[in-house]
Amino acid sequence: MALVKLRQGESESLYSFVAWFSDISVKIHNLNPEVVLHSIIMALKSRSFSDSLCKILPKDIDNLRTKASDYIQMEEMTMFRDTIRDG
Repeated sequence: MALVKLRQGESESLYSFVAWFSDISVKIHNLNPEVVLHSIIMALKSRSFSDSLCKILPKDIDNLRTKASDYIQMEEMTMFRDTIRDG
């Protein structure tokens, strides 16, 4: 499967998508980090995360994972807060 064809599902969590994206990308030999970055930006439904990646490009794949982890944590906290509010 080509990274450029991946898209985050409308109701798919960022955590699930990043895990899926990572599983696929590690199976591709000699993958260019710029291709990874471009592919994930195009695949994301989260505008805030993709905008963040565009503003300050990750230095490497580890930095991309760190940024993804931060946004996953924000998404999970938002979902938790909304669950509490809705009772």
